[in-house]
Amino acid sequence: MSKEVLIPKKWIWDGSCTYSTKYEFLSNYFIKQPATAGTAGQVLSLNSDLEPVWKNDASTPTFNKSDVPSTYDAKGDVYVPDAGIAALTQGSVHFISSLAGTTTRATVISDITSGAQMTAMVGIALTTSYTDGILIKGIINVGSNVGTTVGEVIYLTGTGGLSSTAPTGTGEYVRVAGYYLGDNKVFFNPSQDFILLS
Repeated sequence: MSKEVLIPKKWIWDGSCTYSTKYEFLSNYFIKQPATAGTAGQVLSLNSDLEPVWKNDASTPTFNKSDVPSTYDAKGDVYVPDAGIAALTQGSVHFISSLAGTTTRATVISDITSGAQMTAMVGIALTTSYTDGILIKGIINVGSNVGTTVGEVIYLTGTGGLSSTAPTGTGEYVRVAGYYLGDNKVFFNPSQDFILLS
């Protein structure tokens, strides 16, 4: 069964899609049914003939390295910790923990042997303000080459940084942070898995 939708165009009910000035005084919106039925998760779009059609949800962002030209520019998913925490360290990887119960705070990773830090939800601070949030998944310009080969795996370090060299010491945690894209760019996509070296 098709759905009735609002189209921000001046459509005519006969389906001819012809503009008519006699509708100018009515409204900017006219109801028209798409030719086919929509399904869950689809959005309304216009085809090349300017007819309304249902398409898969196009809300997934598309971006590439050129979208993050400057240091700490980023595109992707951002999480904003709760208010009332200390300033963040821009460009460093922070872990999320609790502050007085359910209030969340972000703190720079400082100990690669700490399970609380290395296994927590993590993100890269975009600025020094918590209100700007931390990048938890996406592309970011980290301002330095943390790898040598495009596409190679990068890891979390114990100083809030990223490196293409995996930890090797006993008691240290190995956790993939994402992939190196070259030109100071990283696809930050921290793994939910980790390895404790013994």
